[in-house]
Amino acid sequence: MTGDGLSSPVDLSYLQEYTDGDTEMIASLLDVFRETVSESLEVLKSAIQDPSMASWKSAAHKLKGAAGYVGATHMKALCDTAQNMDEGTLEEKQARFNEILYSYERVTLFLKERKL
Repeated sequence: MTGDGLSSPVDLSYLQEYTDGDTEMIASLLDVFRETVSESLEVLKSAIQDPSMASWKSAAHKLKGAAGYVGATHMKALCDTAQNMDEGTLEEKQARFNEILYSYERVTLFLKERKL
């Protein structure tokens, strides 16, 4: 994967290896991924306005874990950056959120194109 994040948004070889190619397990893992990300994006979005970084960091941590489990390496890296923010202006947090959201949209499109 290149640093620009424009290569494959999901490392399918990781998913295959992690699940031993079990299609039911892959489907289940992706369902959990989608549910976790959907919930955590809502929390992260709400945390943009919150001056405390606790809920921001917690949501970013959950997103990072979910992305890691499915091989979404660029999304995972973005979430790691967000999680490690010790402080952030509204604009900085909004920018990180937008990057994560865009990455997630790329992941979901990639998975949809492959009927996963």
